[in-house]
This record gives sequence, C-alpha cells and structure tokens, in this order.
Amino acid sequence: MPFQRAYPVVQLARITSSTAITGENYRWTYTLQPLRFASGADIAGEDLENAGGTLTGVNLREFENTATSVQGQNPSNLPSGFDFSACSGIVHVQTGAAFPLTSSGTTVPVLFFSLDNPVTGTCS
Repeated sequence: MPFQRAYPVVQLARITSSTAITGENYRWTYTLQPLRFASGADIAGEDLENAGGTLTGVNLREFENTATSVQGQNPSNLPSGFDFSACSGIVHVQTGAAFPLTSSGTTVPVLFFSLDNPVTGTCS
C-alpha cells in the first residue's frame, strides 16, 4: 500500500482558559476558541471572529516539562516572584489532527499547538 499523506487543516485559535494538570509539573490543558478572518478582513488581523464551539488543547512544548526543567530552563534559577505559567494568546492548531485523549475520565478530541511557556511575575 503506498504511503498516503494527510494534509491537516491549520486554523487559528484563541486560548481562552487553562487548567493545571493535577500531578504534573508545568503542564496545563487549554480551552481553545477557533477563529476565522471575517469577510473582507485586512492584514491588520483585527477582523477575527469565532468559528464554532470551543475545543480542548494541549501544548506539545509542555510534554517534557518537569519540576527542574521547563523547556530547558530550571525554574529555581528564576528570580524570586517569577515562575513559568500557562500560555495565552492566539495559536495555530491542526484541526485535521485531533487525537482522542482522556481527561478526568472523559475522552475528548484534543488539538495540539506548540508555544513556549512564558515567565510571569513581579519584582519585589
């Protein structure tokens, strides 16, 4: 059987919320709102509108996060008052590549994105 390549559809999505994964270090599940450009949108990108219901997302960059390494950085080396946090903003997801994963006993389709976790905090 010849190799068949599937071309997933890439779509923009806004991260609307995040929930820490119990028992994991620096990992979250995300609620994603799919977006599309409104009719007549311009390059400024201000004409994004919702494109359907929310979906569950997982950040691939977080798969290897541990208590002592977040994307290759040791959290204990951050200044006091700072820590790695969940991602926010607009990401691109491959909607044709949703995987059924179980969360809290329920299986849901999960979309993946890849984004470094930000460092947040305030100086004391």
